[in-house]
Amino acid sequence: MRCAELLVHHLDGMFTFTSNCIIPPEGVKFVGTPPIRGTPDIIWGCGTVLVTCTWSILHLNVPLQSKLRPGDTKQQCLRAAVRLVNKINWMMINISAPEWPLAKAFSDFRSVKLLEKCFKDQSQ
Repeated sequence: MRCAELLVHHLDGMFTFTSNCIIPPEGVKFVGTPPIRGTPDIIWGCGTVLVTCTWSILHLNVPLQSKLRPGDTKQQCLRAAVRLVNKINWMMINISAPEWPLAKAFSDFRSVKLLEKCFKDQSQ
């Protein structure tokens, strides 16, 4: 008989939902997150990790060098903005299709190895 009572109690708990939400008092402008981890917390956590890891693994080629005049801050800011946009574009490509940057890196590696072999053959 005890097993049947436990089963009924367990099934009753499956079909009833009791909320533990706290209604803030009147005039409160900020309400903290609940003590449990919800879907938005998981999505924000995963998104933050994904963006941080993708940003940190990007090692783009050295940008094209130009002749900077000393104190030319406009040109320096423009170059920094172009590098930032370039890195953001590569980050978005890496998030949406991670195999493409990997294939490009492998292709670049193979090209360098072939050029190295060609230079060695020419020097002999």
